[in-house]
Amino acid sequence: MFTPKITAKLGTVSIAATLTVNPPTVIALTFNPSSVIGPASSTGTVTLSGPAPIGGFLIALNSNQLAAKVPQNVIIAAGTTNATFTVKTQTVASQTLATITAKDPTGATVTGQLTVSVQLGLSKSAWPKMHQNALNSGVGMGSGATGALKWAFGALGELTSNVTVGPDGTLYFGTYNGYLCAFSPAGKQLWAFYANGPVESTPTLGADGTVYVGSCDRNLYAVNPDGTKKWSYQTGGLVQSQPAIGTDGTIYVGSGDSNLYAITPAGTQKWQFPAGGGIESDPVIGADGTIYFVAADGYLYAVTPNGFPKWSFFGGANIIGANPVIGPDGTVYFSQVNTGTANGNLYAVDSAGKQKWVFSTGTAITNPAVDANGIVYIGSFDDCLHAIKADGTQKWSVNLGNWVTVTPQIGPDGTVYAASFYNVFAVSPSGSTQWSYNAKEQITGTGVGADGTLYIGGEGNWLDGLTTSGAQAWQTELYITVSSSPAIAQDGTVYVGATDGGLYAVNPDGTQKWVFATGGPIYGAPAINSDGTIYFGSDDGKVYNLSADGLEIWEFQTNRKVRASPTVGLDGTVYIGSDDMNLYAIDPNGVEKWAIPTLAKIESTPAIGADGTIYVGSGVDSAVGAYLYAISPTGTVMWSYNIGTVSGFFTANQWADPAIGPDGSIYICASQKIYAFSPTGVVKWTNPTGDSGQSNPAVGADGTIYIGTGVSYLNAYRPDGTLKWAFHTPFGGFGDPSIASDGTIYAVDDAGNISAISSSGTLNWRFAAYGAFYSPIAIGLDGSLYLGGSGLFVVK
Repeated sequence: MFTPKITAKLGTVSIAATLTVNPPTVIALTFNPSSVIGPASSTGTVTLSGPAPIGGFLIALNSNQLAAKVPQNVIIAAGTTNATFTVKTQTVASQTLATITAKDPTGATVTGQLTVSVQLGLSKSAWPKMHQNALNSGVGMGSGATGALKWAFGALGELTSNVTVGPDGTLYFGTYNGYLCAFSPAGKQLWAFYANGPVESTPTLGADGTVYVGSCDRNLYAVNPDGTKKWSYQTGGLVQSQPAIGTDGTIYVGSGDSNLYAITPAGTQKWQFPAGGGIESDPVIGADGTIYFVAADGYLYAVTPNGFPKWSFFGGANIIGANPVIGPDGTVYFSQVNTGTANGNLYAVDSAGKQKWVFSTGTAITNPAVDANGIVYIGSFDDCLHAIKADGTQKWSVNLGNWVTVTPQIGPDGTVYAASFYNVFAVSPSGSTQWSYNAKEQITGTGVGADGTLYIGGEGNWLDGLTTSGAQAWQTELYITVSSSPAIAQDGTVYVGATDGGLYAVNPDGTQKWVFATGGPIYGAPAINSDGTIYFGSDDGKVYNLSADGLEIWEFQTNRKVRASPTVGLDGTVYIGSDDMNLYAIDPNGVEKWAIPTLAKIESTPAIGADGTIYVGSGVDSAVGAYLYAISPTGTVMWSYNIGTVSGFFTANQWADPAIGPDGSIYICASQKIYAFSPTGVVKWTNPTGDSGQSNPAVGADGTIYIGTGVSYLNAYRPDGTLKWAFHTPFGGFGDPSIASDGTIYAVDDAGNISAISSSGTLNWRFAAYGAFYSPIAIGLDGSLYLGGSGLFVVK
């Protein structure tokens, strides 16, 4: 405060008065914005009641929260009434209210409040959504994959062997997609070992729990009880034969190269015996150690344990897949199966190689099974199951109404199980039908447990467990068509959508955690929020929000299918398109904030720029064409651009996912071109891709743009649009690329091969697996690659 004395004088008379001059004081403290998501900044403004004096006014600042840092002071320049300063915030675990105080030299103070909110947005996990991040750049946090299968979930495929039941009830079987599988007695997958080719060989268990099985990749595999590889032995042909194990642990197995192999328990060859044709037959071992098998030349061979021929018996030309069995008296029985003729014979041969008798049904027959009493059972295309005594006379036959197509199985109580296409029948030892069970599709393999549980599987990729009364105890699907790209949570849980309408949560070891059922297939990749909740859409027209344990939090109904993948903003807003032609903004509670109508359905994954602008593609195979939209966080269309109309059969369409580069440029592929846009919607450049089947782009940390084409190339473009390099594959077009933290680019071609390509455009490695891969690759923190198609695959 300043109090000058003012005097007025007239002649000798004067008068004086005192004038009080008050300095300006601080009267207001405001923040813009008044609420931020940590670690965003806010601008504070301090205001005086009048202009600051000469020399300025020093205002002291203080915050009561470490999450909102302010400078120690701010100076209001002379003659001005306000000044600004920056409040720097930090990421917070819960909403924080900071009280900030401004104090002037007179001691006057004012306070203002700034709200620091939790940063919602995407999880900080390795791969929380389609194309990894809100920019859709496709750059992951991990690297180092070398191209070996780590595990597969839901990828097993059709049962192609019979089921072997272990002493503890564990089920072992092979599948068409190349897996040796171990399941619990309750039908839960324990592990799956990839054998690089269809497994048509029925597994055999060693005394130490080792599982021996052949593969169509020409190898005999020894697999440890935990599902890890012990060793493999390569033959010269397909190994479709079930191994047999001698008393000394020697493994005997046939190969399509016409040899019977004797392999030590350590995986080395003892000897090989040449036959006159390929061996699909399952060898059996007599009481004296003689090995019996049938080759494609039509002979039943008897071979000594040392690998020398003992005798051979001719049963007919072109016998393929005949599996001999040995009766209690040492008689060897085998069927004339798969001859291409209508007639098949059952032969009984003594241990010296002499025919005892032959039995014919007048039509094709299955392989035989023999019980402890010496009764032989065969199925026949005369619609009957036949029981034949040890002397070759028929005990009984029962008509099952259709061809009996699978080798009979005998239960522990003597019940005989015979499969006929879609049905399996339980027949008593006396020949009466006890029950029948209608399977979902044709039966291709069976097995019986020590408790009498019958296991059946077949076409359609399923496995059933049936009680002794014929009731279904459980059913397991062996194949799940994974139709979305995976998302990976911070705890390693992998989320994928499937065509059966399920969102699957898979543990880091490849076992199922849970599944949430929707009303339609799921094609869009899920997105994981920072709190661990999951967002995704379904063909049932809904957007779902689930907790990490698979419980529904909310659902949001659109008017048509939702095949787009969602993106989550920093404030928790979920952006997702629908086939009803709208882009929706949904708040974290499931309430619509706004909906922007476009000209066509949206199946594009939105990208979010640094300023919060949402970019999304929209289009359809019609004259409407395809558009790229830029939309503000408040739901205003800032600009749009037509990126193509119909060009022949294809067009740039609703699947076009934009990606944002380090400089803010937006890249999108459409109509045989790649486009580069500025944030204001100006076309910076275009480049022809030469093919309308191009992928979505990925953008490296150095700004290089990568796209796959339908004409067998992965192209790399510089930020100025010039071609950096083009990598060619002989296996068809490439899908969406993904980029590891070390710059390696991964992409899947039309044949299902994963190519690992260096940043200079050279091939590091290629991994081939059975099954079509429909989705872009997700990259884990350890560099493992996750991708879907005929199951969920993880390549390390």
